[in-house]
Amino acid sequence: MTAVLFWPQSSVDADVGLDPSWEAAVALARIHHLAWGPEIVFTYGPLAFLQNTAYYSTQQAVLATLYQIGVIAALFLGVAAAMRRRYPATTSLVGAFVTTGITAILLGSMYPEVVVLAAFAWSAPLLMHDDLKRSTAFITCVVVASVGGFELLVKFNTGLVIATIALAASILRDWRALGRHCVTVIAFAVSIPMWWLLAGQQLGNLPVWLRYSGQIVSGYIEGQAVPIPATRSARFC
Repeated sequence: MTAVLFWPQSSVDADVGLDPSWEAAVALARIHHLAWGPEIVFTYGPLAFLQNTAYYSTQQAVLATLYQIGVIAALFLGVAAAMRRRYPATTSLVGAFVTTGITAILLGSMYPEVVVLAAFAWSAPLLMHDDLKRSTAFITCVVVASVGGFELLVKFNTGLVIATIALAASILRDWRALGRHCVTVIAFAVSIPMWWLLAGQQLGNLPVWLRYSGQIVSGYIEGQAVPIPATRSARFC
């Protein structure tokens, strides 16, 4: 109920203009079965259409709706589970409800970023509780890392961030648990080609897409890191 209540529903009509044109591009790429890597490349992947509920096809709209509601639900349950270890059930549910509501208002339709927050919420108990079972820590790290592999194909940089959260939580929990660290990395690496194939892409195109997308992300970072000249800063002032 919380997920449906706070779901930032957008219009089924596609947005018009240069800025939202990427939404149409990723949706139409799926409809026309374009090969990611050789034929289309971006900081998003073949599952990027899940962020957009604008109607391009029935299947796309349904899958996007399920994904978006699932993301909100994952954040709510993650916060509730983390708080439940220290607070009563009612307090935990209220805290999760408020947190989810504020996040939905602030981030809106930025679902990959909401998944990052959900990953933090689910990983937090590993750092807050010494009595946590090893099996619970293991499952949490592996599942979060696998979600990172999925999200890599939605939005490139958020997938990497989620995988980093999973590995960091495993290391900070107990740096000597080398087996868990290795399985966490393997889960992330294996989930990428698995979801790539399920997205209808050819496995041979995956390295091409990874290389090109990495270059684009690197270019964005370098472009944003360029300092503003002092003369231009003075004009702004």
